[in-house]
Amino acid sequence: MRQRCHRPDLRVAVHQRTRRAGEPETRGYPSSGGIQEEANALGVPCITLRNNTERPITAAEGTNVVLSQDSQRILASVNDVLQTGGKAGRIPEFWDGNAAERIASVLREVYAKANERRAQARRAQAMAE
Repeated sequence: MRQRCHRPDLRVAVHQRTRRAGEPETRGYPSSGGIQEEANALGVPCITLRNNTERPITAAEGTNVVLSQDSQRILASVNDVLQTGGKAGRIPEFWDGNAAERIASVLREVYAKANERRAQARRAQAMAE
């Protein structure tokens, strides 16, 4: 499901990393996987100008396109976004805002099993005495 972006001025999120360690930042966009995730969650096309991404699921399933710094590919991708709206993608499985509930459920299950093992051990020890 593609969601509407709540910021009308944010049409395309461009994520770039062009500097090497020790060089000053020369672009206005941070090198952040968070931008890729946010753009994907909002259904906003994202163009990552790097050779790789620390958030590969945003490219595999989402709206992110990883292009390196090949100017021809960048221009083609920007044109695609402008003409067709870009890569539609989808919100990846489990990006539904319910992670805390799933984690709590697993923890309750683990805790219950640990308590049951302790109770069994106590019963076995009581029988042995």
